[in-house]
Amino acid sequence: MIPLIRGPKALWAAGLLFYYFSLEKDIEDRIYNASFALLKNNGSSEDYGLRMLSLYTLNNLLPCIERQRVTELIISTISPFFAACDGVILKEHSVLLDIITNICYFTNTHNTLMDLDVLDMLSMLAAAAASSQDEAIGRQIVKILGTFMNSPDLAEQLTAADYVSIFIDLLSIRDDEIITCSLCILAVMSSMESLMDCVCDTDVVQVVCNVIKEMSISTEAAIEAGKYFANICQSRVEEYSQRLLKDGAAHAIIRLIQAPYPPELVASNALKGLQNMLAHNANSVILVEEVWRPLVQLISENSLVDAGY
Repeated sequence: MIPLIRGPKALWAAGLLFYYFSLEKDIEDRIYNASFALLKNNGSSEDYGLRMLSLYTLNNLLPCIERQRVTELIISTISPFFAACDGVILKEHSVLLDIITNICYFTNTHNTLMDLDVLDMLSMLAAAAASSQDEAIGRQIVKILGTFMNSPDLAEQLTAADYVSIFIDLLSIRDDEIITCSLCILAVMSSMESLMDCVCDTDVVQVVCNVIKEMSISTEAAIEAGKYFANICQSRVEEYSQRLLKDGAAHAIIRLIQAPYPPELVASNALKGLQNMLAHNANSVILVEEVWRPLVQLISENSLVDAGY
């Protein structure tokens, strides 16, 4: 019956029927089998309403057993909305990001999303959000990026797709939730051997340092920043360690320690970063010159035992 449906009104009526069916739980597989051809046709339609209706229905069908095919059809349907934005946030983007977020809750879709270049879409939208300081879009994007940390087997693909560079744009949005979530993700990445290199040898280090030095971040964000520095500063690669110094990691760590955060939550991890950087002889003289005075002052003012080592 479905292939015989013709005309915009008939396609809309059939699409609406399957949308209402898709709201029912536990029958997603049956609705998928009956409606896939129609949803594919409507998803590629020039009619804006039919495309959006198809997306809403597909979003409801994500729990079905054919989740990979549903994901592929969703991404092919939303791709034109990203390709046409030309660096501008469209009114549809918030809804589309919600749908991508729903897909990401199912970790077995992550490989499919990577193959479909979803990170390119997110990167383009992150740049637009940074340009317009769109906090709402930035929060949605960072939420999606965080879900990929549940798939450690994607490390090689995330590195190849330059996943970490998206945070350069996100961290330029002066919003505490975005900054906290971004630092949390970077801290997790820095704790994974398979992703350590891409968070050490990258421009995002300097961006993080600048955020800490220029902004008054929340305690939650400072805690994640302390973990991040403790991890990246223990790199066994001396070249990375020297870059950390050049990018201002030592000064950022001192800034974290000097700020009025609970020392047991922030300073303890941040100081480990300084200790780890001293493991490379080439850094020792520079580090002593840059941080000795403020470090001694901190010891005397706060009795920071860790700093004395």
